[in-house]
Amino acid sequence: MDAAQQIRRVIDHTLGSGGICVFPAEVTVAFWRGDTVRRRAAANGSMQDAALPADRFISWDTFKETTTRSDATRRPVNRRVRTLFIHSCLDENRRDPWLKRLVPPEHAERSLRFAPVLRSGLPGLPGVRTAAGYRMLDGDLVSDLDALAGRYEQFLEQYDLFEPAWAAADTHTSGIRYTVFFPELLEDWPEFESAVRSSPDVTVYEQFPATIDPDAVTVAEYSDSLVELRSVLDRVEAVLETGVSVDSVMLTVADLASCRDELEREARRRGLPLGMRAGLTLAEHAAGGIFRAMQEVVSSRFSPDDCTRLFRSPAVPWFEPEAMNLLSRFGVEHGCLSTPRFDAWKAAFDAGGSRRFREAAEVAGWPVDELARQFVSLREAIESIVHASTFAEIRQNLYAHLIGSLVDPDGFAAEIEPVFQRCLIVLGEWIEAEVQTGMSVRNPFSVFLESLSEVVYVRPADRTGVPVYPYRVSAGVAPQHHFVVGLGRSAIEATRSPSPFLRIHERDLIDASEHDMTAAFLNAYACSGEKLSLSYSAQTFSGVCLAPPVSIIPASPGHDGLFNREVACWAGGTAAPPDGWYPPQVQGFLHRESRLLHGGPDYRQEPIEPASPAAAVLRSRLYGEDDHVRVSVGQVDALRAHPFGAMLQTYLGAEAAYSQMQGSDPMSIGSLEHDAIEWVHTQLRASGCSSLQAWREHVSQQDIEQHIRSYIRSRGLTHSPVPQAVLLLLVPKLLRAVIHALDTEARELPGAAPYESERSLSLRLPGNLELRGRIDAIHRYGPGGVALVDYKKSRVPAKQEIVRGERTQLSLYRLMLEASGQPVTAALYVSCENTREPQRRVFGDTKPAIEEADWPDYRISLEEALSTLAANVQALDFHCPGGERGCEQCPTREICRSRYAHRRYSTKDQS
Repeated sequence: MDAAQQIRRVIDHTLGSGGICVFPAEVTVAFWRGDTVRRRAAANGSMQDAALPADRFISWDTFKETTTRSDATRRPVNRRVRTLFIHSCLDENRRDPWLKRLVPPEHAERSLRFAPVLRSGLPGLPGVRTAAGYRMLDGDLVSDLDALAGRYEQFLEQYDLFEPAWAAADTHTSGIRYTVFFPELLEDWPEFESAVRSSPDVTVYEQFPATIDPDAVTVAEYSDSLVELRSVLDRVEAVLETGVSVDSVMLTVADLASCRDELEREARRRGLPLGMRAGLTLAEHAAGGIFRAMQEVVSSRFSPDDCTRLFRSPAVPWFEPEAMNLLSRFGVEHGCLSTPRFDAWKAAFDAGGSRRFREAAEVAGWPVDELARQFVSLREAIESIVHASTFAEIRQNLYAHLIGSLVDPDGFAAEIEPVFQRCLIVLGEWIEAEVQTGMSVRNPFSVFLESLSEVVYVRPADRTGVPVYPYRVSAGVAPQHHFVVGLGRSAIEATRSPSPFLRIHERDLIDASEHDMTAAFLNAYACSGEKLSLSYSAQTFSGVCLAPPVSIIPASPGHDGLFNREVACWAGGTAAPPDGWYPPQVQGFLHRESRLLHGGPDYRQEPIEPASPAAAVLRSRLYGEDDHVRVSVGQVDALRAHPFGAMLQTYLGAEAAYSQMQGSDPMSIGSLEHDAIEWVHTQLRASGCSSLQAWREHVSQQDIEQHIRSYIRSRGLTHSPVPQAVLLLLVPKLLRAVIHALDTEARELPGAAPYESERSLSLRLPGNLELRGRIDAIHRYGPGGVALVDYKKSRVPAKQEIVRGERTQLSLYRLMLEASGQPVTAALYVSCENTREPQRRVFGDTKPAIEEADWPDYRISLEEALSTLAANVQALDFHCPGGERGCEQCPTREICRSRYAHRRYSTKDQS
């Protein structure tokens, strides 16, 4: 009898004796209740006869609430009450330090930072203090724990409370029989095990042993997570196409947070609906972000950037959205950056604002004086909420000054309102704890915000899609088809520390081992479906991953998958697209077939015909007025590595669209960083600075920041896809990058003096090739020589890339300068953002990529490569190189056809 059949047999026996089935979580409750109803309906031929009372299947939490208690006359504490107690203790420690080890005395002023650790350790404190080796611990630690326990006991006694984990619980069943399923999957099972097992009315069903037999569980290994997701979704799609219902298929993902976006994207490509049963914390939702934004505007004294995020937030249904947009614009245009002694908003409103703004505001029906009154009301409302002294006052001010007066309580979007209401429920829990104990905390709004990051909100699932669960949540179910993905060792670890404030050697000293449920969960999933698929990836979206402690088998590539079918068709395996292709794939393939029938040339493999229209277009863009081929230094490496792709991008302007939204535009950010560095060098030369190491004596960080902001506002990077407001938010990041680059070049070029920036260079070479370039910075360095610096946004070229001649930019600059008689004594790439590898020295006296003795031979090879490049360009030969560096690394692979698919074969690349 398999695992599912055994579970069904025990369920039927429990229900037959009038008992109640207890499962670890609501997910397993819903699954086995539904499974039982369906089995009964199939046996009786009627769903009506199969109905079950809802209370015959309950969760472990419900079981504890109804049957286990330590003291019927006292109220149990919860997370909120524990937090109030710890904050009270730490606030006292801040004023008069009494903790020596849990909070080091030198950190007493910042005692509240230790609150989360101490709060989580309270339930396990008795177990630590009764351990055999407790008195062998550090004396200060023992003293702190004894004092903390004494205060907590006094607190519980004073407020008529009890801590469930501190007293032995009893099980009161009132004669009702219970069966507790899968106790090994419960975090707090060790605390309740004795009480539950001692009850004659409770049966414990342990299905999953604590130890695991590696030979009994097999997990398929994929090379990376994207391949794994695609393969699994292909098989899910194939299962559904056979007529299996969505309710019979389940997908469990171990590291769902890191791969959720890719999973949803791949599902959309297949038209495969997913029902996500995974939530985000309230703080991660847009509704929770409303409270975070209120705190940020108050802490920044209503800076324009923070005000823009709040005033224009689509999550907030302002009664007067036009006024909020105008206030945001007013703050930005008038630079309303306040200080403790200067209210920039008041000063700007008192001055009446600029003429242009006044005219725009009048047209919108909001005179400046009315906007000023609106802003004052808004500021007073938000400050009263953020600065409230109690949780009750937060809610009172929220409704008295904001909700209903400035914010429409009925205007929240359908996806925002339930999350916002859940945030208010959390606030209500704090108020209840506050009333229950009579205690308060410093800055309750900040405490409330922190608690929003602890509460997970799961939106009502789309019941028409394939259910997707995070790991551990779905343990204990057994659907017909279960796909368990991403079982890397770190992703499946399930442990709970008994005492988070003890160091590892201290836990060993008192024998306080962690409660490890990793093997139990893995065993649970090893028998969690009639047709089961377990897999993991060696390379995940989070990095390299270790295999789980089971038998690992290579994943079958499967030739019936969507992408494999497509590749086989393009490689000539089939004559036409098979069933299951999506419209873009069919269109791309048929377009390619029509070109082959007409015998059109494939310029990826052969030179462009001299008399063709393509040749005429290219010649007009390749040649200058003097019949020389113009190639920039930045294009040389691309033209040598990927001629066809570089030709499309550089000379025809055909670029592949991004397959997903980018968080920022690298070109825009790089331009800002380069401009700021150039501006600093200009200031240094103007001030007579003779050494880069002294740059901070001539230019301050405030000067650089002001220049960056002015550059963004005045120039605006008009061709940038990134809005100006977003660029302004990135100013702190840009400032750090610029300072990092300046400090790096100053450290690597001691004694160098700033000489020239953005110098244009050109050199004509044999073969009618004209080489052009613009060096970022030239510094005087060494006797009569110069140092060259090229700034990179992030990654600097690797040493082997330079030695092999794949990254030649600085070598070409040296070639061009020496042709004009200027000796080069050093050259280096400097990264603006990479702190781990901030520079790469190409030439110089300290571990350069190219030693000075090797430069003559390297130069000869470089000139020969340029000669070959000139011949190929003039012959209009932009063939794809093929091999290991062919399609896989081509920058234009996405525009070769509508949908890209690539597989590597043993003899050649086909795509």
